[in-house]
Amino acid sequence: MNLSPIKKVRVYEQVIEQIKDLIEQGVIQPGQKLPSERDLAAELSVSRSVVREAMSVLNTSGIIQIRPGIGVFLMEEEEQGLIHRINRILNKDEVNLSEVLELRQGLEVQAAFLAAQRATEKDLQLIEAALKELEQAVYKKKLAAEEDFAFHLAIIRASKNAMIQEMMNLLTEAIQSGMKKSRRRTLQMPKKPEEVVNEHFEIFQAIRDKDGQTARELMLIHLDNVIKRSYLVQ
Repeated sequence: MNLSPIKKVRVYEQVIEQIKDLIEQGVIQPGQKLPSERDLAAELSVSRSVVREAMSVLNTSGIIQIRPGIGVFLMEEEEQGLIHRINRILNKDEVNLSEVLELRQGLEVQAAFLAAQRATEKDLQLIEAALKELEQAVYKKKLAAEEDFAFHLAIIRASKNAMIQEMMNLLTEAIQSGMKKSRRRTLQMPKKPEEVVNEHFEIFQAIRDKDGQTARELMLIHLDNVIKRSYLVQ
């Protein structure tokens, strides 16, 4: 028999699928406000935490914009572009982690260099805040994958390069998956979690000091170490 593997569907993915249907039907259009978290939870018969998880994924993928105190809005861009991104979330095939990390090197090394040149005081505050959250999570023996991603994303945004941000949005799920795998390995290695925090601190320091070349070099070293910690390079 020629059977295909059954894909495990998470509940939040079903919420995303329903939102995709509303976009395709024209019920929700680009730039328009989505129903509230409470209304979506009631309409879909799921918990508000599930809706919140779906919104988090859509937000990091650049599909929606969360405006605190106002609501959640679909991004203002072509409908087909939004549908394409949602399809990537729902139907993403198994990725080659080593290739994702190699691509991250190309994007994030340059982003660190640009961030050192272009970061505003607000950007630096956001990077530093993400760094502190990462440090706290590491010393609490948490996996800290989300905190790690938030730090790198803050640098990407500080680069002020829309194309790099777009590429990171498209790779969000693959990158987060890779970070979880890498950090699980790191937790098993004595003193490695502390070394990881130090790597991040040095990158932040170089960006804060507007030393683009050092920021570039430190990011490359860090991502090389990520590959090693993931056992992708022996």
